[in-house]
Amino acid sequence: MPGPPQQDGRLRFASAGVEFFVIIGVLLGGGYWLDTRLGTLPLWTLVGLAVGFAGALYRLVRQVRPKNRTETEETPEDK
Repeated sequence: MPGPPQQDGRLRFASAGVEFFVIIGVLLGGGYWLDTRLGTLPLWTLVGLAVGFAGALYRLVRQVRPKNRTETEETPEDK
């Protein structure tokens, strides 16, 4: 039985937050692993952090942003 709509929204936003930190953590960890193998500490750690943050932010915005489609938009079939 599905829960109330408000609860579903909370769950969606909570999972988006967890996903945000998992993406950053994985890329940060990968950068650290590369640094330990290549001896370039902190180069790839910082690159992993920056790419992880940018990717996680992009994913979060795409997931949270409301869809702004109106019914009055013209479709190719209308022409």
